[in-house]
Amino acid sequence: MRHATREPVTAAIAYAGTWRIEPLESSEMSVTFALHYPPSLSNRSGPTALAKLGLTMEALSGQRHSVRFELRRDAGTFECQGIATDGRGNGAFRFKPDPLYANAIIENGLAPLTLHQHIQAGMFDISSSFVQAIVAIGVPDLAFSQLIGLKIFRITPDDVSLLHIHFPSAGLDDIRSLALSKVTASYMQALRRAEISNLSVENVCALRAFGVDATFIEDLAVKGQRGLSIDEIVRLYSDGQEQGR
Repeated sequence: MRHATREPVTAAIAYAGTWRIEPLESSEMSVTFALHYPPSLSNRSGPTALAKLGLTMEALSGQRHSVRFELRRDAGTFECQGIATDGRGNGAFRFKPDPLYANAIIENGLAPLTLHQHIQAGMFDISSSFVQAIVAIGVPDLAFSQLIGLKIFRITPDDVSLLHIHFPSAGLDDIRSLALSKVTASYMQALRRAEISNLSVENVCALRAFGVDATFIEDLAVKGQRGLSIDEIVRLYSDGQEQGR
């Protein structure tokens, strides 16, 4: 579904927020980099290469001094300035959104970004290629806000694609629940081979919540116990756990 084009976001619009850098004991070339946009939007990254920030450890070392750098992402550029001392730093940023990114979102059939969504896209590094890959899968009723959840929990387009094959009518929130429950393509294949009945998103997530793994499902099939219900599998699994104690 195509949406009417809004007035495009321009690079003149800038968001004000704060940044913080903390050193990592395990590396002299990487740091922990955090962004905060008031009142409650924050993203604390894992190891971030200093080179990606256009910085060196020397630029952060020494006594208290001013520091400036830029972080460029598909959605726009974070222009950061502040104070550094002894490998640490903090200060303020201005985020300048890229209008081409906003237009690309519309071209992919999603609703035009709000200003808040655009800065989220920058903070969580939701690239145009990531958006395009998710859209191409064909998940119904896709909204940009759902993509943020995928990035936060490090769910890839490949994860979504493999689960969408087994649940083609499921929305992205359900697919995210499956991924977070450690439901994989091989797990679903085991359930299919065992001819398990009533394979809804809720029931499959429940199986994983009870700790039922693919090996247990495969063993049931080998023993000729096919076509079982979810409740029957949970009961058999629970009985086995009790006997093993």
